[in-house]
Formats: sequence, structure tokens, C-alpha cells
Amino acid sequence: MKKKSVHVKQQLAKVENKKREMDELRKVDSAKADQLEEKDRWGKALDLAKGEKVKDDAKLLRKTVRRDEQQKKKSSREWHDRKETVATKIKERAQKRETNIKVRVDAKKMKRQGKSKKAIEKAMSASKPGGAKKGSAGGSKARPGFEGKSGKPSRGGKGGKGGGRGGKK
Repeated sequence: MKKKSVHVKQQLAKVENKKREMDELRKVDSAKADQLEEKDRWGKALDLAKGEKVKDDAKLLRKTVRRDEQQKKKSSREWHDRKETVATKIKERAQKRETNIKVRVDAKKMKRQGKSKKAIEKAMSASKPGGAKKGSAGGSKARPGFEGKSGKPSRGGKGGKGGGRGGKK
């Protein structure tokens, strides 16, 4: 069994070419054109009987070609966006690294100068991007799943604010 062409654009060109040739032949010799059409119909019927898929509908082939082109455009656009986001993330990470290194160097300099720990921590948190969040009053959100616990962890479930398992009831 001969393997048929699977490239959609080639199939579309083949179908359109065949139709154009049939129209030209019909103008010259309509009996011969009818004979060739009959032969093509029989060939198509035999292929369908064999279980092969006959792809000779120009409208469907055009639709398939258009769908493939749109898919290509979409995937290339998504790839371009992905490349851009990766590049921006790399730049952001490099910038963050640079600032962290700078903060560490500044802290070392302050330590050498004999500054207090509080002053060093304050300078570090102020110079970091988005810094001074940790110690701000009421500004930070609690981690999920830790809403009901008190500030101090309970030991062994002996009274307290509830956080442990078991204990007296």
C-alpha cells in the first residue's frame, strides 16, 4: 500500500490544481472530463473501503491550514513572552543580588567602625528593597495555619492557650 502525502498545504495545492485541470478539460472535452471524474470517484470509493482517509475537500484543507498558521503564531507569541519574562526575572535576581552584596559590605564597614547592632540592622533593613517589613507594627501578615496560636508555643498541652494535643478536659 502506497503512503499518501500528509502535508496539508501540498494536499490543498494538489486538490486545487486537479480542480483547475478538470475545469480546463471540461471546456475542451466534456466527455473525457466526465470519464476522469468517474475514475476519481471510484478511486475515492476504493480508498474509503480500504479504510484510508481521503482528504480532497478544499474547504476543509484551507481551514486546517489556517488553523495551523494561527497555532504557529500563538505559540511563537507565547514563546516570545516567555523569553521576555525569563530575561526580566534574571535581571531582577541580578539586581537583588547586587543590593544584598552591597548591604552586607556596608554592614561590615559599620561593624568595623564600631556601630551598635541595632544601627546596623536598621541600616540593613532600610537599604534593602522592600525592607523594614519584618519589624513593622501590624504590617506583616501571619503565616496561614497559625492564626489561633499565641506568641509562645505551648509545652505538652498543660493548660495554656490551646495549641497542643491532648491535655485536661
